Amino acid sequence: MKSALLILASGKASRFGGYPKAFCKVGDTYIAQQTVDLGAPYFDETYLVLNREIYPAYKNSVEGCKTFAIGTGQGDSHSFLRAARLVRQDCGADRITLCWGDTFYLDDTVFKQAAGMELDGTAVGISLSSVDPEPYAWYEPDGDKIKASYFRGKDGAVEEGIHDQSVFVFQLEAICSQLESYMRFLGINDGEDYVNKEVSKEMKLLESFTYFYENKLLPMKYSLVGPGRSYSFNTQEELETVRKKALEQGPGRPNPRKQKTRKENDRVQYSDLQRRDRKRCGPGRLFGTLRERQL
Repeated sequence: MKSALLILASGKASRFGGYPKAFCKVGDTYIAQQTVDLGAPYFDETYLVLNREIYPAYKNSVEGCKTFAIGTGQGDSHSFLRAARLVRQDCGADRITLCWGDTFYLDDTVFKQAAGMELDGTAVGISLSSVDPEPYAWYEPDGDKIKASYFRGKDGAVEEGIHDQSVFVFQLEAICSQLESYMRFLGINDGEDYVNKEVSKEMKLLESFTYFYENKLLPMKYSLVGPGRSYSFNTQEELETVRKKALEQGPGRPNPRKQKTRKENDRVQYSDLQRRDRKRCGPGRLFGTLRERQL
């Protein structure tokens, strides 16, 4: 079974002044390069996908992966769908692991766990998750399935919740098909580039999991993998916090597996492909059980 790692860095970064967060540095290394270095050894192919606006400036900036460009979608899930299609066309992978380009990973733990996840056909994918205090987003579970996703900004805060660790494993064909269904449901025009547009609705990945469950498609599952060594940021102040934590904690144990050879994973630019293209999580007692499982 062929596997691919997709690092998606095609957003507008509007809350960060438009600067591509994947190319901020922690120490002397781009965040995107750190992700490739840690994740690539566990997958057959590794891709970095940028939006068309930043592609010319950064297409040669990260080694050890193939770099593509897409038109920014109407939400992270729409951009993911566009990128997943390119991966499918390029290498014909059976499964795809998605991570966000603006997440800083201290070690390879989540990538190793993602590569070992079993997809048995009863779910479209698995969200690597942990029980976190005061998460900005969280899942309502139904057994090991994700019944719904909630967000602090619109649904209120919870003391703790099942929160993704910014890594998702999918059956590639199934997730493309189900996201296309979700896109049609929202009435999104797949042919438009939304990088400089204000949109009235977004195709959000976590909300798509709710759609899958409610419409009896293959559900998304979650797997508690323990708290990760990863950090996201949206402001310069938050980036400085990430840098500080990285200095305090230092890198995790080095990955004993070396990078694939540069011949296998060397950077490739495909200009032709560039042109084509409720609310609470549940009763409070639930989390005691989940935390015990997690530990």
